[in-house]
Amino acid sequence: MIRRRGTPGYRRLMQGAPPRQRAVESRHATPQHQRSLRDTELTSVMRFTVRRVAVTEFPEARTLVVGIAEKEDGTGRGLLFQVSLEAPSRQDLSLGQATYCTSADNGRTTYGGIERLELRDGKLVVRFDEHAAGEVGMARDVEATLAVDENAIRELRAGLERLFSMAPGDAPQLSV
Repeated sequence: MIRRRGTPGYRRLMQGAPPRQRAVESRHATPQHQRSLRDTELTSVMRFTVRRVAVTEFPEARTLVVGIAEKEDGTGRGLLFQVSLEAPSRQDLSLGQATYCTSADNGRTTYGGIERLELRDGKLVVRFDEHAAGEVGMARDVEATLAVDENAIRELRAGLERLFSMAPGDAPQLSV
């Protein structure tokens, strides 16, 4: 199992991220209205500009982490992609956690669930399936404009290729 919270650097990268307001939590909304708000949230595109890229292997946690963040100090909108450096355990297999995971800036995590991931023309585009988008509380489509230098883009590309090549089973359609 990937140890997301215990991974050094996770808190640094995600530190200070504001909690995501979710309209579906309103006490005054009817169930039908809540469903339509949730559906709208999951089908819209979330866009942000990336000013920090991090690709780190944590040997003590046996994890490879690739992260992007909106601000140079690692705060703001962001995504972390993680994969274990070890073969999955029986427990991981039985829990459906024998794959990569994605954590959002709101601290929520999903295992698997990326349909497509593209890195081109200075943008990282991620397409979640509906279940994964709901689990991380984000739009199905995320478009991150990369305002980083070419070295950071090369590091991101190499990190994503390595991470998803190590992901057992359901790696997304990757175009990097």
